[in-house]
Amino acid sequence: QAGRQAGKLAQEEATAMQQAKSAALARAIGLPLREMVVAPMVDASELPFRMLCRKYGATLCYTPMLHSRLFAQIPEYRAKKFRTCPEDRPLFAQFCGHDKDLLLEAARHVEGQCDAVDLNLGCPQGIAKRGRYGAFLLEEWDLLSSIVSHLSANLKVPVTCKIRLLPCVDRTIQLAKLLEASGCSLLTVHGRVKEAKGRDVGVCDWDAIRRIKEALSIPVIANGGVGTFAEALRCREATGADAVMSSEALLENPALVAGMENMPSPFQIAYDYLDMVEKYPDATKIVRGHIFKLLHGPLSVHGAERATIAKQLTEPSLDEYLEHLRAGIKKMEALHLDGGCTLEVCKAQPAGTYYPWYDRHRKAVSKYYTECTTTGHIIPDGAAPDSREDILRLREERKIRKKMHKEAARKREEANRIAALKGETRKAAVKSKSQKRFERREASRQQQKKQQQQEEEKEEEIEFLTIALFMTTLFFSQLVLYVSRSIKQNVLPEAGILLLIGMMIGGIIKNSERADVVAAVAQLTEFDANLFFVVLLPPIIFDSGYTIRRGLFFGNF
Repeated sequence: QAGRQAGKLAQEEATAMQQAKSAALARAIGLPLREMVVAPMVDASELPFRMLCRKYGATLCYTPMLHSRLFAQIPEYRAKKFRTCPEDRPLFAQFCGHDKDLLLEAARHVEGQCDAVDLNLGCPQGIAKRGRYGAFLLEEWDLLSSIVSHLSANLKVPVTCKIRLLPCVDRTIQLAKLLEASGCSLLTVHGRVKEAKGRDVGVCDWDAIRRIKEALSIPVIANGGVGTFAEALRCREATGADAVMSSEALLENPALVAGMENMPSPFQIAYDYLDMVEKYPDATKIVRGHIFKLLHGPLSVHGAERATIAKQLTEPSLDEYLEHLRAGIKKMEALHLDGGCTLEVCKAQPAGTYYPWYDRHRKAVSKYYTECTTTGHIIPDGAAPDSREDILRLREERKIRKKMHKEAARKREEANRIAALKGETRKAAVKSKSQKRFERREASRQQQKKQQQQEEEKEEEIEFLTIALFMTTLFFSQLVLYVSRSIKQNVLPEAGILLLIGMMIGGIIKNSERADVVAAVAQLTEFDANLFFVVLLPPIIFDSGYTIRRGLFFGNF
């Protein structure tokens, strides 16, 4: 019992400390806030845009969502994604991730430059599912409790969270209480489930936010379904929240943040933004995206000027790009200063109405809205009881249609591929026939050339053999004659020499082909017959006669 009482006292002490920390944070940022809170927006709520919103009256701003692992490990990412200045306060730095140690390491890089560190538990995009962060952590309660308590215990600044609704509001309330008990000092609630996005965004459930606010003792910021300053006031009243956050509406008109009575023109807002970029430089890609949203109305009806602003410069410096944008805006503004354009879409909108870009976005989900017959603007009807089921059903139907379109496109592509393949096959067949004819002709030429070369080599070999026969015969016949005349004895040495001559000639003949020998003999007979009989035959006859005479007369035969 004493242990339980000690644990209860420790829990009460922790709760009191948490409430004190939340109260200190509320005082630091001036809660409750009448002005809209500038939401965390990837590649949108960067320093120049935050400073523009502050110029128009914003108090609290969030940084874009920062990836904890990249922020902790890559200095270039930190330098590029987190930029601030002394005037940029109060400021909440938002991180995403599921590793408490990486989140703590990342947060420590900025805890001295912001007023709180926010944990993103609301991103519904597919990349958040793959990265295991955002709204896809809402069902992992143990992990969330561990992360929030770890950050709260080790950071010098308070820890806040931004969540979406779970399918069951009661479970969302339980989750909110868990986050509060784990050390969350402020909770932002987007009144939609994670499936409500894009064309299925639906209306925001302000009543669910009210129930969550009533169940907690920490400040709550309401988010979602706010397109005008009048709607922000209605949201605060409906939810009882300490502040109201807006994102898309402020991208088109940051002056909505404080509900200015005399709204500046879209052109003046664009000029003010470019001045902020000049003071706090940023990437040209982000600047271009902001200009197209700030001037959505005029650009939607003035196509020529839109093309001028959209023109891409070849590797421009930031100053050159800003001058290019200013020239395009000035040209468009001149159409309105001279009275050449009186369209309402190009002007600052009356209080309480949507601006063109936000209005267009709402029309995409007209199932949950009604179009006003007098103004043409879209008015929310309120959340339907079965809105989540409708959203899921519509999304499933869209997936089926998308799958059918993909299948049809795949079949068309396959048919085109087959047709192209057939055409290539026909071309290849024609090419193959001509190629084969060429190869046959080439092979025939090569064969003829080879045969001709072989015949030439054969003729050369026969000529060589002929000369060899002739010279050998001539040489040895003269040798026989010389020996027989010199020794003048019996014929045996002459016979041995003749045998040697025959062996040598036989060796030459043996090493040659029979046809070559026949050809050589024929050639020798044909071309050298006269020479043969003139040169060889008389000595042989003379020598034979001498030998015979000697044998007959001397009896040595």
